[in-house]
Amino acid sequence: MTPAAFFSVSAALLAGGKSSRMGSDKALVSFGGVPMWQRTLSVLQSLAPGELFVCGPRRAEFRPEMECIPDSEPNRGPLAGIASALRRSRGSLVIVLAVDMPEMEESVLRGLLSHCRTGHGCVPFVPDETGIPRYEPLAAVYPRECLPIALRRLSGNDVSMHGFVREAIGADHVAGSEISSGQRHCFRSVNTLEDASLGG
Repeated sequence: MTPAAFFSVSAALLAGGKSSRMGSDKALVSFGGVPMWQRTLSVLQSLAPGELFVCGPRRAEFRPEMECIPDSEPNRGPLAGIASALRRSRGSLVIVLAVDMPEMEESVLRGLLSHCRTGHGCVPFVPDETGIPRYEPLAAVYPRECLPIALRRLSGNDVSMHGFVREAIGADHVAGSEISSGQRHCFRSVNTLEDASLGG
């Protein structure tokens, strides 16, 4: 088994959503005085990936050197962004992070990477009251082997992320990793301006 430190890892910031509940582009919304895209991008940068890109349209506020790639299919949700990342990546693994998770911490993503191996990623989860995993697929690590699954699902009617994760687990391309109680705040999604105001 190859140690995670020797993997070829790419990173992708998922920023292609419509932000319908926010009412404005959530990537540009301030959380704790910093735009969410800057917060989440800096977390990915701290991992020193071999390459880093943004899945979604370029904003005027983005730095010129930031590489932006369009979703593989328009208006098909985050799975289309992940498919684009997997297709574009030169790394064997792709760390993905949604732009609306501004409380994510480097240590959490490094923990996910520690569970990975060649051709095998990791998706965090919290068990529900019955013990069934509730996955957090937008802060996860996927191997390039997941690309055919993503493309096949995008060509059909079910583009749900949980459906994609369940199929990837069934194919032994990813495994789940339980989120500790002290880490759960990192996975909080900011979907409204009221949510964003909680960042201070």
